Amino acid sequence: MAGLTIKCPKCRKPIIIRTSMDVTETSRKAWGYCLECEIKGVIVAEFQNISPIFSKSPQNSPA
Repeated sequence: MAGLTIKCPKCRKPIIIRTSMDVTETSRKAWGYCLECEIKGVIVAEFQNISPIFSKSPQNSPA
């Protein structure tokens, strides 16, 4: 399974994530660093347009 790659806005090389933290239940803040350009920055990711998920095993079904 492929992961998400954040690219440097200057040289387009992959950013190294140094540390990250949850901001809310649907967003995360990460501090990134480019080995090529040596620039640093903050990355904010947010999970949007959340739709209900239908589970194969019913959780609230009568016994």
